[in-house]
Amino acid sequence: MRSDLQFFKDGTEYMKLCTDITVYWTGQASSHRNGILNFQDQALAVIGQHLTSYETAQMTGGRPLNRQALNLISDWTSQALDDDTFVSIKMEGGVVTDMPSDTALGFWSVPFRGNRVGAIKAVLPASAAANPDWLRNLAVGMVDGLALHSGHAGYSINWDYRGRYAPLCRRTMGRLARRFPGIDLPDIHGALMAIPSGMKRVNWLSFLGTGLVDRFGGIAPLKDVLTGPAIELHTGRNNVVIEAGRAPGIGDVNRRERLEPYHEVGRALAPLRSRTHPPFLAGPGGPIDEELSAEWLGWFDA
Repeated sequence: MRSDLQFFKDGTEYMKLCTDITVYWTGQASSHRNGILNFQDQALAVIGQHLTSYETAQMTGGRPLNRQALNLISDWTSQALDDDTFVSIKMEGGVVTDMPSDTALGFWSVPFRGNRVGAIKAVLPASAAANPDWLRNLAVGMVDGLALHSGHAGYSINWDYRGRYAPLCRRTMGRLARRFPGIDLPDIHGALMAIPSGMKRVNWLSFLGTGLVDRFGGIAPLKDVLTGPAIELHTGRNNVVIEAGRAPGIGDVNRRERLEPYHEVGRALAPLRSRTHPPFLAGPGGPIDEELSAEWLGWFDA
């Protein structure tokens, strides 16, 4: 692992480079139950044995993972949730409770402006990118049949937005934003606020639900503009997966790694990208930097 992509403070690894598969939906999670449970089951088949702790929105720290926690997503998707009900769970691997690991499964379903929005996310080790065929096939299978709004997969960062290192994580991600644009910088609640008006941002894999495909004009116009030899479209039930290049990349600006396939997809999908994602990246001094956040979210638009 490169030393500039390891994140330690006083001997504690407060943030992890990883790969992840994240999808978003609008409306009640119960309307997407089968697809969500398929995603969960396939994720658990890969990383379930490594998960050791969990934390829900109502908890103030992690607890040892148990069968009841593993059933929560099934329980929450079994019926419509009240308009003001906020539910989430983050299951983590590793041996240190309340610290991010490189294996995790997260689920969120929250009210937003009179509707509901949700997400489910699987975190895998960064080494999964070394087997891109396996990672792509896993992601395509996990989202098959899910009537998602949008999503993405590729390199990412795992961090705890509720933990004591959260301010440091935001500053570190702000530093990463301009050097490694291929690494997704997650802010799940910001993304959930953004998706009703469009997708968050492209990554190695970009998922489009039928609503966004229709906004673009259909599959045929997508194929017409995404003609580069490194671009692949995978059409499934209820969604399209766009693959930008043979494998995920981090796009190290210092090494002039441009990630042209990401830019090709980003330029094509720029009209679908949300402009309502709130600022979330912090500058060196600590305050949230609106300009830096907007620059990173639109990095691949050109």
